[in-house]
Amino acid sequence: MNELIQKIEQWANDRNIIKGSKPIDQAMKLFSEFGELADNVGKGRDCRDDIGDIFVVLTIIGKQLEHDMIVPITTIIELFNKDD
Repeated sequence: MNELIQKIEQWANDRNIIKGSKPIDQAMKLFSEFGELADNVGKGRDCRDDIGDIFVVLTIIGKQLEHDMIVPITTIIELFNKDD
């Protein structure tokens, strides 16, 4: 998961998304992606791409706000693994 987040952050840096946009811009993108997810869920379509897009946008917002996304994601994974 750490590697995935780092790759997303690098991808966004390479495209000047992190410094070249504002968190509000990414929040608006997030709302759009949620709308696509809702539409596809409602129509019974595959929504894996939508979920991935949402994860990417959330990762970018986290980086813009200088929040370490690896720690919260790791904590969530650990909580799910405790149930096994």
